[in-house]
Amino acid sequence: MPQFSAVAITFAALEARRLPAAENQSLSFHFGALRRAGLVRPMLPVVFFECGNTAVTLLILRATQLLQADGRSVIAATSLAVAIYAGHNAAAAVAALLGGHWIDRSSPRAAFAAGAALYVVAYVGFGIGPTTWPLLLGAFALAGSASD
Repeated sequence: MPQFSAVAITFAALEARRLPAAENQSLSFHFGALRRAGLVRPMLPVVFFECGNTAVTLLILRATQLLQADGRSVIAATSLAVAIYAGHNAAAAVAALLGGHWIDRSSPRAAFAAGAALYVVAYVGFGIGPTTWPLLLGAFALAGSASD
C-alpha cells in the first residue's frame, strides 16, 4: 500500500505546482462553519473514538503471536500477519465508501452503532485467539470495517 501513497503524493505535488501561489492565506479551522453545517454533533463521537483507538500495530502483533502458536516461525508469522493486515485496509476502504452513503441516507447514529458492534465482534475474535489465517483475516476485516 505504500506504493499507492507515493503515487498519490507525487500526483498531488505535480498538481500543486500548477496552482497559483496563495496570497497570505492562513491555515485555520473554522468550528463555526462546522456548527452551521450541523457537523459538530455527528463528528464528536468520531473524535472521542479516535482519541481512544487502539493502534493497529497491536493487532498485527497479536496476529503474529497467534500464528506462531500454530507452528509458524517468527518470520513466517509476521509476514502472514502483515499480509492479513492488507485485508484490514481493504475492508476499511470499502466500509468508508458504504458508510458514507449510509450516513448520507440515514442518521450517523446507526452507522456509528454498527461500527461499535463490529469492533466488539472483531476484538472478541482476537481475544478468543484463532490460530488459522482465515479466521484472523475475518477479525482484521471486521476491525477494518469498524474503523472507517
